[in-house]
Amino acid sequence: MRNSHICPFLLRLTVVLLGVSSVPVGMAQSNPDKILVKVNGEAITQADVDEVFQGLVGEKSKTASAASLAQVRGENEPLIVEQLIDKKLLMKAAARQKVAATEVEHAIQEVKKALTPAEFEQLHWTDEKLRSEISSDLKINHFIEERVASLPAITEEEMKTYYNENIGKFAAPGYVYPRHILISTEGATGDALREKRLQAERLRLKLNAAKGANFSELAKEYSTCPSAKSGGSLGRVGEGQMPKSFEAVAFSQPVGEVSPVFETDLGFHILIVDERKEATTFSLQQATAQVTQLLTAQRKQKVMSDLLDALKAKAKIERF
Repeated sequence: MRNSHICPFLLRLTVVLLGVSSVPVGMAQSNPDKILVKVNGEAITQADVDEVFQGLVGEKSKTASAASLAQVRGENEPLIVEQLIDKKLLMKAAARQKVAATEVEHAIQEVKKALTPAEFEQLHWTDEKLRSEISSDLKINHFIEERVASLPAITEEEMKTYYNENIGKFAAPGYVYPRHILISTEGATGDALREKRLQAERLRLKLNAAKGANFSELAKEYSTCPSAKSGGSLGRVGEGQMPKSFEAVAFSQPVGEVSPVFETDLGFHILIVDERKEATTFSLQQATAQVTQLLTAQRKQKVMSDLLDALKAKAKIERF
């Protein structure tokens, strides 16, 4: 079975961004210097695996039980070893690639932007160490990208086939911008519950009398939702983000009209929709750039997979 391969650059940055520095004592295996694999004579040690594993579990290593960590390690360590083998092979294949110093510096700055100064300090990585790792990974990326660029151009037929087979990726879900007033029914039963309903109905009469012009004012005064302070505004709400009973009204209510009183688990609601966009599916013409990007990524993945298979067939990989 062919192993799944991930971009070494992303693998390394994932480790960095998850906060790898040194591996806590409780996380490390008993012998960090133990050699697990040799790839063309270059060793992969238990310490190398520990470093990646710590990056995968991150802060959870401080709170998870030893048994839980052991289970996660058992499930992930074989894959980590394979990824480290992949990187060794790719680094050697891409060794002659040239990377501009400005490109490396830009990547370093991107990493630093993604971390707070305190988080970056915790890495205990010097700029020189970070520069070396990023330079290696950029070389691998360039090597793969050159191979992808040498392939024939993506044809219209390929794009059409991919679009038709993955049309769900090009759907834009609908959304609304609603404001609502909530009369909470928490703990209310019997007469108290009926009074809550009557309160909501009285508010709706006031809203209708003003054709909704006083909605924000009444929301601030009567709504028990935290959105009351903003006049009941919930901002942009996409399909599937709200309870079904709320969504059914929000996506069917005419824009600008005050809704009937309706109930959810939270209580009684009245809403007004300021804007609504129906769900749409982009045509192939509209999605050309996205389809091209996805097909290019697909090609890159296949090029990397085929390359690694070829490199492994020629390599001397010793497992201990």
